[in-house]
Amino acid sequence: MELISKLQEQLVEEKEMLKTGATSYRYRTATLALDFLPYVTSADMLKSRELLQIQLEKTWPTLDEDRIADIAKFLHVSYVQLANQLNRSSEMKQLLDQRRANREKFTLKLVKG
Repeated sequence: MELISKLQEQLVEEKEMLKTGATSYRYRTATLALDFLPYVTSADMLKSRELLQIQLEKTWPTLDEDRIADIAKFLHVSYVQLANQLNRSSEMKQLLDQRRANREKFTLKLVKG
């Protein structure tokens, strides 16, 4: 369940980020995903969008199908990203840090056509 508590922290951060820079639909999806997390009984549920959708339908039967699918996807993708991050080897972390350090900065220019 440690993974789920880390996921909760990540979802709180994501929600705060979305507060100012996202659509109201996306922000509401993040809020609902965070509210749903206590209903997640195991990390195995997060590995499957289908299991998440079934539990979401049982928990909130009045939500529309698209919203349920979006919440399930949001939770599943967040879980996969966190699991990958936690399971990286030290060599892979060093390689990624080196790549980040070597990236060239770029700027976007407005082109009027």
